[in-house]
Amino acid sequence: MKVKIEELGDIEELTYIDARSGVDCTMDFIGNTGAFGREFQWDDKEEVYVISVEDYNWWFYVITEQEEMDELVVQLLKVYDTDEVYKVIEQSTGVDLKFYAIDVINNLYDKFVGKS
Repeated sequence: MKVKIEELGDIEELTYIDARSGVDCTMDFIGNTGAFGREFQWDDKEEVYVISVEDYNWWFYVITEQEEMDELVVQLLKVYDTDEVYKVIEQSTGVDLKFYAIDVINNLYDKFVGKS
């Protein structure tokens, strides 16, 4: 998803590819948070979302962590039972979005890393 950084005028990409499906789900991921119309403002003239540099950096971080979490989940599902993996993921319910993926990653490492 192309975005324009408000303060810089630069066009950047925010891309979230789901590791399980291989699908670009950037718009869905951001849209499900209600950020369109809040952090992301549509510019009809340039046909791009405009976002502050602070919000861009925040979203870049969140998406990067989410992709890392997805990759770990995919790897764990090759070895462990689906219910067992998702039971650990569910422990992070209610965690702020900025910290959600890292919380899940930490919980998954605590539960599975080092197990044979």
